[in-house]
Amino acid sequence: MLLSALVFAVGAVAFYLPPAQGEMAVIFPFGTDEATAYALILEDGGRFVAPSRFANVVIAYAADPGFADRIRASGALFTLAAHGLCSPQLPTPVRG
Repeated sequence: MLLSALVFAVGAVAFYLPPAQGEMAVIFPFGTDEATAYALILEDGGRFVAPSRFANVVIAYAADPGFADRIRASGALFTLAAHGLCSPQLPTPVRG
């Protein structure tokens, strides 16, 4: 049982391991608004890609490997790979 839990945990960590460059989810403290997150991402050399399913999680594009360290120094809690629960929120089609 413990071995199964360990294998699951290692798999989950590997699944959400952020890339050094490219799209990543940036997790900010609860209460951080999208405008603040957008400004911090730009200041730290990233590009804003999209919001996510969660208000404090935004998708950014990191052009260089140092972005993750800079955004954490600016107040982000951590970064994750931008898929699964941390994928961009796509607009829902309007049916009429």
